[in-house]
Amino acid sequence: MLLSMAIMIALHNSPALAYDLEADGIYYNYTEQWGNREAYLSVVENPNKYSGDITIPEEVSYNGTPVKVKVIEQGAFYGCTDVTSVKIPKGITKIQNVAFYGCEGLRELNLPDDLEYIGSGVFQRCNGLISITIPEKVSTMYSGCFWGCTKLKSVEFKNRTPVNIHGDSFLYVNMESCALIVPDGCKEIYEGTQVYNYFCNIFEKSSYDYSKMRPGFTLGGLRYFAISDNEVRLQDGKSLSPSDKVEIPSTIIYNGKDYTVTKIGITAFSFVN
Repeated sequence: MLLSMAIMIALHNSPALAYDLEADGIYYNYTEQWGNREAYLSVVENPNKYSGDITIPEEVSYNGTPVKVKVIEQGAFYGCTDVTSVKIPKGITKIQNVAFYGCEGLRELNLPDDLEYIGSGVFQRCNGLISITIPEKVSTMYSGCFWGCTKLKSVEFKNRTPVNIHGDSFLYVNMESCALIVPDGCKEIYEGTQVYNYFCNIFEKSSYDYSKMRPGFTLGGLRYFAISDNEVRLQDGKSLSPSDKVEIPSTIIYNGKDYTVTKIGITAFSFVN
């Protein structure tokens, strides 16, 4: 944990704040046109910290010329505990490392369909964030993305191929009270991917209903996740020791209800050592 925090702080450390433009309380750096690429603006840190509800525009006038905003730079909102919402426009393609790290008051954040890149620790310690949707063009997310987002109730991925995401990305997220929402027809492929297999409740988009969240429970040292009204997945045996003999039951009874054990989680016994 300390190592992860040290890495994120190091990612944020940078020379003295500098910016090319301020407009309506938002600070930008300008990147000139070169080759076939058009000039663009990046949102950068506010020397006095951002606060309240933030709306980033699609473009801003720079030296009398409209320029599109395409990037949220590293640490742009780092430690802005008084930011409550951020509206991000279409056209933003990158959110760099630790951009929203420690935005403890952030409740609402929309990510545009144009977004392709989410760096390390981008939402780390956003412990007020309740839900988030990751756009289809994002194929990889880096270390610590949702680390410490303790109030997350749902994470939706629009990519039909499971997003390649670092193993520590959901550290301190309650995987039993946070729903994973995936495209229709993609539940099994997400469920079969190690990081996502830790979620107790995986819904396809058309069937998502938070009121239908099912609990996890422990019997005989084994942890089970209910995957239907009468089926469970054997999730893990963390409380077991290497000398324990394990007999996996075909059926179990919990709170007076019968369940059939139909699946074994792909990391079910990886913590037994």
